[in-house]
Amino acid sequence: MATEEQTDVRFLTSNVSGGVSWGQRLTISDRTVSKLSFYLRKIGSPSGTVTFFIRKLDDSIVASKLWGNSSDISTTPAWYEVTFDTPVYVNEEVYLLVRCTGGSAGNVIQIYSSFPDDVKADEFIVQRTALGVYKTYVDFGWDPVDFGYIYTYGVSVAPTVTTQAATNIGETTATANGNITDLGSPNPTAHGFAYSPTDTTPDIETDSVTDEGAASSTGAFTSDLTGLTAGLLYYVRAYATNTAGTSYGSVVTVRGIRAVGAGYVWQDGPFVHFGGEDGNEVIYNPPLTVSGSEDPGYLWTEGTELNVIDSAGDERSEEGTATGDTGPEGAAFIEGSELHYLDETAGAERTH
Repeated sequence: MATEEQTDVRFLTSNVSGGVSWGQRLTISDRTVSKLSFYLRKIGSPSGTVTFFIRKLDDSIVASKLWGNSSDISTTPAWYEVTFDTPVYVNEEVYLLVRCTGGSAGNVIQIYSSFPDDVKADEFIVQRTALGVYKTYVDFGWDPVDFGYIYTYGVSVAPTVTTQAATNIGETTATANGNITDLGSPNPTAHGFAYSPTDTTPDIETDSVTDEGAASSTGAFTSDLTGLTAGLLYYVRAYATNTAGTSYGSVVTVRGIRAVGAGYVWQDGPFVHFGGEDGNEVIYNPPLTVSGSEDPGYLWTEGTELNVIDSAGDERSEEGTATGDTGPEGAAFIEGSELHYLDETAGAERTH
């Protein structure tokens, strides 16, 4: 953890009492704040409580923490600190404030500031009245000064996730499995899975996404993938997002199961479908490239290419890989999850 501070506290500036707050206006950029301190003392016997705040410029509360009773502040100036119940991410201009609810003339909390010769750029003191009206040193006719403050922060760190094999695979559904191995800092605001039948590295910006919400602990998580096309191969990877960005796990694949005749081959749009030896449908994807026009549904080989005609009458071709020398030219057959065919050059076998 690190600190940002103004510890030049040579000058007694202001009395804090009656629900009035005093503090500093400054910009905190991309930091997760966990603690806040002010340099204070008491005069007399103030009543009420002392609370520290971080507020946005619209006066909404980012974080607040009760320090304790005003009477427990020492008459000797010292640093007083609170630790927020939950660290808060701040990336904007804010107010750091201390408020005393009680007090009267001669019975107050006092806050210290710097001299004008040690003012930080783009920072200045503020007063927040009990009615929520803000005033600056200009309103009081003062030279610029900084109140003494210290805040403790951590820099944002991205979470880490892993992706495991999908389970409970049905015709159009599957369960995606992941694991948050490190929450990062701050905790993730979203986690789940990105998946796609065409993008081999799916992401949350352009592809289908599940969102399991914020995460407060490491460990395994799951999401239901729905609306899958049976037989079509999908690329899936886990993700987690915090203020540092989005992290991804490795890519796994899943294919919805649908029973079809083993060895049956057909074409639908840009995809080649076939039944594997286990009787489950397999779809060749991503789409083949368009190169011509013939009658829809025609499947043939040419050289080292497998050719099909889609439902729009467009020819689509894919280069094969030689694996053997069996069978007559143009024959197509299934072995496991692979589509095999014989090309026109000496019956050389090609496999998809």
